[in-house]
Amino acid sequence: MYAELHCHSTFSLLDGASDPERLVERAVELGLSALALTDHDDLGGAVRFATAAKEAGLVGIIGAELTIELMVDGRRQMADDSRPPSTIHHLPSTISHLVLLAESRDGYANLSSLITRARMDNPRGTPRVSLDTLARHADGLYALTGCARGAVPQALLRGGRDAACESLATLLDIFGRRVSVEVWDHAVPEERELARELIAVARALDVPWVVTNDVHYARATQRLAHDVLCALRHGQTLEDMGTRLRPNGEWYLKGHAQMRRRWQDDDAGIRQTLAIAERCAFRLQDLKPRLPHFTLPPGVSEDEYLARLVEGGAAERWGWRRTARHDKQLEHELALIAKLGLAGYFLIVWDIVRFARRDGILCQGRGSAANSAVCYCLGITAVDPIKLELLFERFLSEERTEAPDIDIDFAHRDRERVLQYVYERYGREHAAMVCEHITWRGRSAVRDAARVLGFSPQQAEELALVADRFSARRTAEALRQSAEGPVREALGPLRGPAAASRDGTSPSATASSTTAPAATTLAATAPAATLAATRRCASRSSRMRW
Repeated sequence: MYAELHCHSTFSLLDGASDPERLVERAVELGLSALALTDHDDLGGAVRFATAAKEAGLVGIIGAELTIELMVDGRRQMADDSRPPSTIHHLPSTISHLVLLAESRDGYANLSSLITRARMDNPRGTPRVSLDTLARHADGLYALTGCARGAVPQALLRGGRDAACESLATLLDIFGRRVSVEVWDHAVPEERELARELIAVARALDVPWVVTNDVHYARATQRLAHDVLCALRHGQTLEDMGTRLRPNGEWYLKGHAQMRRRWQDDDAGIRQTLAIAERCAFRLQDLKPRLPHFTLPPGVSEDEYLARLVEGGAAERWGWRRTARHDKQLEHELALIAKLGLAGYFLIVWDIVRFARRDGILCQGRGSAANSAVCYCLGITAVDPIKLELLFERFLSEERTEAPDIDIDFAHRDRERVLQYVYERYGREHAAMVCEHITWRGRSAVRDAARVLGFSPQQAEELALVADRFSARRTAEALRQSAEGPVREALGPLRGPAAASRDGTSPSATASSTTAPAATTLAATAPAATLAATRRCASRSSRMRW
């Protein structure tokens, strides 16, 4: 059996070409023992991955591939780590990659802290952590030395085995025996030689070595999607990318049989994947959110205080119009809130709304919270759910295992005052901003993919006319169906074997051979979470001589 411990999803922005659900789906098809999600400096896909893995009955390990900043002559230096991953490169000594897997809840907390520090302590778009920061947050984490950009492989390339042993010893000082030397085989001769040397380094220090495939897409057929994403990241066409693209399509999710054949001379690295997976027992479902404490009057519980507030609000809202129906609904809602232990949550939301109204800040609750008579009585919402006969269970039911969403709009100009109040009253350790990942829509995806493939702006616009305004997947289907019909007629015949480039000139035969094997399609690789919507997009020069 085999467990894949190094895998990137679309949350490795413009690098991973498969969303977490598709990776889990493929891992189950292949019969993998476990799968780890290790996106670049990001945990954005963790919830979707953990949910999909649980539903599929797959062992889902949470991890990340961090960018590590080393010190040179005692100084902190910034270096460009955007060089292509296609071959073995000697990167600047200040930059390296390291794969970390959460063994326990403490490990997940430390991984979260490391990513937070990586992003908050550096300019936007250049997350990284120092070795000192790494050492302070190492508990509960298992380390793999990472891809060819890892500190140990780079030390090996720069200074031979002695330098690599020294770099590995540094990781041993930080993680103890929770380290394995990572090796790979993507049918690249230089990489195979590097892997052999890394195994020798591991044996020299009596450290286990482990096999991964450094996965960037679920299936081999998605290699073109990955190439398109890389070209978008660099702002280049596929023709101009050259060696910045990976040299082949081997970076896909593979099963035990394939990996065993590739490593048939010694399967110790494959067996080590299972040992590491067994150590990583943390599951995201183990986390239970802990709310900050709401200060209560002496001798009063959260449920009692909430009931008092609701009673006062009910008298204000309904007055003499209050009936037994109102009392019955409030009793039902308060009983369920108490049973689920959510009184503190409602009190905190009430407190925030109270602050806003007291300071003259316009605010209004919306969404399914409007179905709650408790929210109405607390002044969170302005709609009477009993009068309008709204269903409370749409907002909260016993089957839910988490607090319901209460969406509140605050006046834009005063929103910062509300944020500062939350930070000051409840502590910054209990508050955080929410990150939103934006996906491509159909037309924008077509325009970007067409640009990467060398189509002219005019042709990109003509293709965009076929696109669905919202769904990239429906756009892909439309392009498939129109490949020899409306699209061809709209674009008209072109001179040369392939689509024209940005400046209207004919691309070289290299571009034609690169794009010819793929269909003229565009599909969302992550329809709901990340900037990765292009699956396969190219001109069918063998069928359509545009």
